This record gives sequence, C-alpha cells and structure tokens, in this order.
Amino acid sequence: MDKIPIYLIGVGGSGAKCVEAALHLHALGVFNDAAQTTELKVLLVDADAANGNLQRTGTTFQKLLRCWRGFTRGNSDFMAGEFVDYGTWNPLSHGNSSNNLAAIYNKTLMDSAEPALAQLFDALYTPEEQGADLGVGFRGRPAIGSAVMSQVGEDDFRSGPWEQILNDLSADVSSGNRPTIHICGSVFGGTGASGVPTLGTLLARRLGDMGLRQSVRVNSSLLLPYFEFDRPDDKDIYAETRNFTLNTDAALQYLKRMGQNTFDTVYLVGSTSKSRYEASTGGARQENGAHFAELYAALALRHSVQQSAQQTQAAYISRTTSTGLDWNDLPEPEVTKPRLRKGIRFLHAWYYNFALELEDARAVGAKTFIKGGPWLEQFFALSPRDTERPQVSAEEQKQLCEALDQWAQTCLSWLQQICASAGQTDQLFKLERLGKVGDQRPCRDTLGDITLEGERPREEVAQDCCDRIKNQLTDAPPPPDPGVKGLVHSLYTKL
Repeated sequence: MDKIPIYLIGVGGSGAKCVEAALHLHALGVFNDAAQTTELKVLLVDADAANGNLQRTGTTFQKLLRCWRGFTRGNSDFMAGEFVDYGTWNPLSHGNSSNNLAAIYNKTLMDSAEPALAQLFDALYTPEEQGADLGVGFRGRPAIGSAVMSQVGEDDFRSGPWEQILNDLSADVSSGNRPTIHICGSVFGGTGASGVPTLGTLLARRLGDMGLRQSVRVNSSLLLPYFEFDRPDDKDIYAETRNFTLNTDAALQYLKRMGQNTFDTVYLVGSTSKSRYEASTGGARQENGAHFAELYAALALRHSVQQSAQQTQAAYISRTTSTGLDWNDLPEPEVTKPRLRKGIRFLHAWYYNFALELEDARAVGAKTFIKGGPWLEQFFALSPRDTERPQVSAEEQKQLCEALDQWAQTCLSWLQQICASAGQTDQLFKLERLGKVGDQRPCRDTLGDITLEGERPREEVAQDCCDRIKNQLTDAPPPPDPGVKGLVHSLYTKL
C-alpha cells in the first residue's frame, strides 16, 4: 500500500489546536484512502512552553499514541494510519537562553557600539516590549515574534527535530513518496503570524539547498480572526483584540508579496461570528475550547495531498450560514461525513456501552456474563484451558481498555466543543454530556439519534442500537484478532 507522508507543524496556540483536530481526524480514518495510508508526522512550535493549548494537544497526542500502539494494524480502518511525534520546538532555545528582546539583541552593547541602530530599535519597540518575558509567548505582537523568528538560521535545521524532519523528508523522496509539509497557525496573533511565514520560507529554502523542493509540497492553513477576549487582569502587555484585523492584513500582504515562492497552497479559514475566550497573557490559563475553524483547517490536509503543483495557490471555504454548521458545509462531505459519522458512533458505542459491558464481565466472570451476553465468547476465553483467546480480566486486556477509554473520552470532549462552537444548539451530532473525572457514566444502547442529519423513521432509529450489533457479533465468524483488539475492530466494522 502506498504511503502519503504529511509533516504537520502547528505554530502557536491556534496552530496546536489545529494539530489536535488533525490527530483526532486521522485516528478516525478521515485522511486514509483504500489504496494508500497516511503518515501524520507532527511538530509543535511555541515559545510559551506552558501554553494551555499546547499542553492539551501534547497530552492528547500521548493518549492517542498509547491507543494507536494497541489497536493499529487491525482488520478495520480504525487507527489504520500512522503517527510520528517530533515533540515541541521552542524558537527561544536556539543558541541562547534569553527570553526578552533586549537580551536577545544585546541592547546594552548596541547602545554603546551602534547608537544609531539602538535608536532604530527603540523606535520599533517600546521599553515594555523590549523587556517583556517571551517565555509566555509573543503577546499577540507579530513584530516581537518576527524579531525572534528572524534569529532562526541554517544551524537550527542541523539539529533537534528539524534535522530529523529533513532526514525523514529525504528518505521519503528517495522511496518514491511525495511528502507534504503543512504548517498551521493564526495570522492575527504573535507566534503564528510571525512563525508560519518565517518557518515556511526557511524550510522551502533548505529543501532547495538539498535538491528536494520540487518533490515536497509546502502548504499552510492560516486562521483568520475567529475569537476575541477581554483585557487580562494583569498590567503586562497582551494580545489586543482590536489589533487582530491590522495584524491579519499585514500578514496577508506579506504572504502575497513574499510567500508565492514558499507555499504551494494556502488555506484561509475564519469566522465572522467570533467565539469569546477567557483573557490570558499565556501560560496554562491559555486553554480554549475546540472550534470548528480548527476542524476546517485540519480537513485541509485531505485536500492538500490531492493537489498537483499546477493548481491554485489559495483556497477558501465557508459555511452556509453564520448561525450553524451542516454536514454539507464540510469540505468533501461525501468523504468526511461517512467517516466522521462512523467514528462518532463507534466512540459513543464503546464508551457508553461496550467498555461498561467489559467491566461487568470482569466483575462477574466470563462464564456468568455470557448467559446474557454470548457475544463475549467470540473474543475471550471462558476457562484457563482456552489458550487461543485471552482472559477478559487479563492485565494486558485491561490496559487496552484503559487506553481506548482515555482517548475516547478526550475525543468525545473535543467533538462536543466543536458542536458548541458553531451555534447555540447542537451541530452535526448530539452526544452524551461528559461528566467530571470519576463520575459514573451512563450505559446507553441507542445510536440512532447521535448524528443530526434529518428525520429518520422511528422503527429504523429504534433498531439502530448496540444490542443489534452484539447479535451480529455473536453470529459472525471468529475475528482474526482475539480479545479487546478484535472486539474493537469488529465493532468499528459493524458501524
């Protein structure tokens, strides 16, 4: 089977949230096709190491990787793609430990040795901007971010994650694959607006030096303003909503002038109706709910790998109305709708039914459980003498259940936030409301009312349930894989 390598780079908090969306979509098989499998290779870029959005995406990725290692290479499309984690790169870590502009540019030496240059520096940056702690990000100021990013040089691409990425790109091209670099970030804040164009240019230039530029596509999902917030309580400089339009205009003009030799395709995603987030100057408090704009930005990955070098350089998409989100508003609805629908139904069936059934089976024992749930015998041993199938209470089986539970809960929470961001009512699907950690979750059998896609006959909805699937599992031939892995892939196939 052919492979499609996608090198996904999330720059800043919004870029990290786009990566979060892409991770969930890839796990649910949205990026794969029958004749090819996608490798999603991820790097996060942020000067704010404690950024809540960055940390959440990193935690999500670790949960997903644990789940993927347990369930990949099964007999369904669930977890059929591949993942590579390059970690996080901090642009402040290249060659010095300084975390403010005055130190990075050695303002003290500049004052004495180059007074004219020092005066220009003072004209460009206020004293507050020169001394601001950049360890919590670039404060929504592209000028600050550009000053830091401009210090990134060729040597940075010869070490750390960049060296590994470039080596892997070279190997992909040598193997006959056509890899894509896809950079995500906002153009209205500080880190994304400064980092996306700079990193794109540096990567394109380095690929040219290596003789790889014609074999590697460099694309970008750019987020236009889609949220706003009030002024933080502290007195420090911060990202101001009133500057978002100005920042966006400047970034797009720069990309129009300088980006045509850098990016093959640029995807612009935004929203006229803005979500409102809690004010923050960075750090752990900067953790915002998932937004459908990030879903769109991630779905651009499917489109981008299908483009030839001769196709349009800029792509734009919008939803039908500003008050909601319909399945047909998604790009390639004939592909994205059935795959998302299947994934959502699977997550719900597992988390609110089958996972709870396995808990009961462990509590009462397999022989007792099959009196009411004969489907269990297809996957688990009924006695120690059965060595073909694992015991339902075996530790490795419990670990597999735990791994899927943790990622499923994270993905369901993300999906609910996507629903809530698009309007005042549920959009696309209606999921069970997740409780707090430790709360007992309800057992639910019905699946017919999860996706919102028009009226269905009452009898059809009633028959669309987990009990029907269990009957099918009971009557089906034994699966290729026993235990939890076999159950999960068989369940995914039936949905």
